Amino acid sequence: HLALGSGEIVVAVVVPPQPARARSAYRKARVRAAIDFPLAGVAVRVTGDRERIERLDVALTGTNSRPFRLAETEAFAGRAVDDALVAELGKAVQRQAGPMRTSVTSSNWRRQVAATYAQRLVRELAATP
Repeated sequence: HLALGSGEIVVAVVVPPQPARARSAYRKARVRAAIDFPLAGVAVRVTGDRERIERLDVALTGTNSRPFRLAETEAFAGRAVDDALVAELGKAVQRQAGPMRTSVTSSNWRRQVAATYAQRLVRELAATP
């Protein structure tokens, strides 16, 4: 269902606008320059203000067989970005990330990097006005 048929071409990609008061960022761990496939990649969108998160969206790339959105992030809504929230987020990423071992690094390293990137991005985005 995702393959283009003979003579078909993609003519547009529609990206919906971000919600008001949303900030987002992506970070990836890789061996070489930006063209490398990520060993662990994390996209985070924080909606809200410096006091409280209204919504938290986290997606992982390079860890599982396909990119995916982290489940159960609605539990972070209405909370302040503090050490407890950041620790819970790290544990959620580590539970849901299922990287395979590569010749470059261990699966546990990739899991830990994904968790650390998610934690750092949430702190950075929450502090951004």
